Amino acid sequence: GVVYFRLRRYSDAAFAFERFLIVAPQRLADTRALGHCHYSLGRYTEAASHYERVLAAGETPGVLFGLGLARLRLGEEDAALRHLERVIELNPSHQEAHTWLAQLHFDVGRIEAARVAAEASKILDPFAPRPWFLLARVLLELGEDEGAGNAHARFKSLERTAQEVRTLEGRLLYKPNQ
Repeated sequence: GVVYFRLRRYSDAAFAFERFLIVAPQRLADTRALGHCHYSLGRYTEAASHYERVLAAGETPGVLFGLGLARLRLGEEDAALRHLERVIELNPSHQEAHTWLAQLHFDVGRIEAARVAAEASKILDPFAPRPWFLLARVLLELGEDEGAGNAHARFKSLERTAQEVRTLEGRLLYKPNQ
């Protein structure tokens, strides 16, 4: 399951993890990637359900983060907000949680809260493109056109680089000797 998951073969990984749980149900905590598989395949209800089961075995920021995203995709903004905030409480340097929190706040019109979360995300990883994109949207919404333009330019530069990195990582996954 782990090998398939790392190869981004989420259907195969989910199948392997589910078979593993049939044989070793007491090892539920070892299958948190099953929730990630369901999420990646767009099965948000199944992902949330599995994350809930894994959380019963012990709270971790990664599982809470996955549950928060699944709840967000299911339209449960309040639950998503609670989970993302708990992730940040447990791990203040969880950059992706700050980014998704910024997105959630922006989507529901809490622009200042979105700005704070986007700024925190940008500080935690200045080379991640998404916080810069969100910050550009927030600044544009606040009427800070120059700052928005600068943030958007930074986003475009970082996004090009991130695309190149993803391409190279994909090649290395399938042909590691090259």
